[in-house]
Amino acid sequence: MVGRLAQTVVDWLTDQGVTALALEDLAIQPADGGRGYNRRTHRFAYRRLAQALTRAARRAGLAVKPVNPAYTSWIGQFKYAPAHKLSRHQAAVWVIARRAAGYRERLPRAVVAVLPAVAVAVQQAEGLKPATRQEWERRLKHWQAYSPLGQHPWLMWVTLFLASKNSSGARVALTCGRNSTTFTSVTRTTSGPGRGWAAGPSPSPGAAVETPPVRPRDKALGPPTLCS
Repeated sequence: MVGRLAQTVVDWLTDQGVTALALEDLAIQPADGGRGYNRRTHRFAYRRLAQALTRAARRAGLAVKPVNPAYTSWIGQFKYAPAHKLSRHQAAVWVIARRAAGYRERLPRAVVAVLPAVAVAVQQAEGLKPATRQEWERRLKHWQAYSPLGQHPWLMWVTLFLASKNSSGARVALTCGRNSTTFTSVTRTTSGPGRGWAAGPSPSPGAAVETPPVRPRDKALGPPTLCS
């Protein structure tokens, strides 16, 4: 069954004129999800399918490149899903293809615009270790130094993912204020004794796109859009 499926996929790719195939270099562990999820995503099945696709693609003359899929769902959700009307999983595939081609993902302007709000949310978050809080705040305030085009291609995306996972305020800032009436926005002052990040009035909640329930394998949280 796996072999026939792989051959069907490769036949379709060659009919479309595709010359290269990017595959997720997955390392799924049994403890990643519940019993039912583990049964559906057993490493044996994933490995067999990846091997069959690789063999069929190479026989057909296609180049095959394994790609680290880390945070592809998270990046695709915020950068490509809204603009191209894609699901989170379709957007993740887009990011995988770009990563295989050597592209790096810069932060969209909409994400850069809410970084001050995320920084304040991290300041207010409970349960974070002081060193972790300080490091995240430093990255958010000086995000240009951690540009994806430099030596830290994923660091800002990882920071935003962890901030949204550990702070409801950060998650609200990244999802247009949905499900929140208490989070405050921020403004940045450039002179005077109060230079830095300061809290301000709360913005009006924006529209958000609903997403399917998050499953254990999904690395993205919240609706796949930012305030326009």
